[in-house]
Amino acid sequence: MSKHTYRLVTSHPITNYRCGAKAGDKICLRSELCVRDHKGKIVRKHPAGESWTVMRGTKEKPPVIWLRQPDGESHTWTDDTKFFDQFEILRSASERVAAILLAAGRSTRMAGTVADKILAPLAGRPVFAHSAAAFATSGVADLYVIVHRDQRQMLALAAHAPTPALFVRGGRERQDSVAAALAALPPDITHVFIHDCARPLVRPEQLRALLKLARRTHAAVLAHRVTDTIKETRSGGRLRTVPRDQLWAMETPQVFSRALLARAYARVAAKKHRVTDDAQAVETLRHPIALLENPSPNPKLTTPADLAWCEFLLAAR
Repeated sequence: MSKHTYRLVTSHPITNYRCGAKAGDKICLRSELCVRDHKGKIVRKHPAGESWTVMRGTKEKPPVIWLRQPDGESHTWTDDTKFFDQFEILRSASERVAAILLAAGRSTRMAGTVADKILAPLAGRPVFAHSAAAFATSGVADLYVIVHRDQRQMLALAAHAPTPALFVRGGRERQDSVAAALAALPPDITHVFIHDCARPLVRPEQLRALLKLARRTHAAVLAHRVTDTIKETRSGGRLRTVPRDQLWAMETPQVFSRALLARAYARVAAKKHRVTDDAQAVETLRHPIALLENPSPNPKLTTPADLAWCEFLLAAR
């Protein structure tokens, strides 16, 4: 048993708890958890959202439930029926999640200010590292597929990539890159995140919320409401105002059941459609897509001014 394990001694089966967790499930904290020593002094604090893995209990009397946690020393909790009330299930033991991190863009609209926007410095580390860290912290993924442009970029990305990771060379268009990443996934993957790493401000709690939504709906997308007045141009210089009450701007990450996403991209390829995001591919199947409203800025780095804007937003956190 490694030191990165927590030990819960309980006389109750784990499934009796409100969390409903069982061996192999990944669970996350609803709120901050404080670990205290025998004198009641707080020796460690675990933040809300931190993910743990439930391991199989022993046949001891009372039985022992092991909780593997990414960082920290071993601790033993005595029987406490309220313990698991502090958790919710992130994903079950039968679910395996992959995150496709897209980093192969050509940065053509950066006007030569940076050679590669994904590796450009942002708040002291590369743009890619911000997305990688958010995913690693969230605990949502079992496997990462890093889509890179060339060998040189791959080596730079590897220094900041979460693990375990596969590296796949990107295609000519975004949809080609996603298709290549999907083809590289092992057969046991059940859900897939796709994230454009040019959006470095994604938060771990958003990733967990998206996965929870996608487990129920099979398709979930981070998005925000359109607040500008949108006009459609018509012949003769005429304009038409598009009602904005039903308009949403799509963001990433987007997460889908693996089977649904594979069918969508197979249809896109067969019909020779061009799609600009994964939700558009799923739309071809007429499958409903749940929107998770994002109240926080999550801009995509497109022009040089976007780097300064993201720097400001990170500093304000």
